[in-house]
Amino acid sequence: MPPGPSALALVFILYLASGWLGATLTVMPEGLAILWLPNAVVLAALIRFQAARYAALAATAMVAEIAVGWGRLPLPESALTGLVNIGEATLAYALLRRWKFDPRFAAPADLAKFVLAGPLLAALAAAFAGGAIYSAFTSTETSYLEFVRIWWFGDGLGLLILTPLLLGFRPFGAADQAPAPAWRAADAAVAAAPAGLAGRRGDR
Repeated sequence: MPPGPSALALVFILYLASGWLGATLTVMPEGLAILWLPNAVVLAALIRFQAARYAALAATAMVAEIAVGWGRLPLPESALTGLVNIGEATLAYALLRRWKFDPRFAAPADLAKFVLAGPLLAALAAAFAGGAIYSAFTSTETSYLEFVRIWWFGDGLGLLILTPLLLGFRPFGAADQAPAPAWRAADAAVAAAPAGLAGRRGDR
């Protein structure tokens, strides 16, 4: 079943909230977030809906990306960053689909496929493009390769933490399979941990 208005609204809200978290609590002086969660929202939605209504999902993510950067980044930078983030989630999804990934993580091989496709390959590919964007728009002594490293770490960590949790969340439970369980208290604790750590970091 393709995503309806309520599903797209949920993607927008989750993208906006997680983007605000990264841009507010984990941002570095150079403007890069050391924890970026929104791409996990897009990837989980692509997996859940098997890329149905891809243009609508991508447009929703782009609008949310621009909203996150509003007043903080120039519009061209926000738009380019949004394209890279959507491309990252799309590449990860394409690899997972090709490798016949089971979103229930039914076997250890599924975990290996997910880590390789998302946090490693897709996040790294996006980091090379994202590093170029930051180098072009930011006046700083930070090198291109340092931007790449920070982007890769932030995106990879976000995909690793949030995507599995969202795939266990009912609205994002994979189609044509048994109903996904509701979030457990332990899941919520794992999801909240990065925010707590980021908040402590910001108090220093």
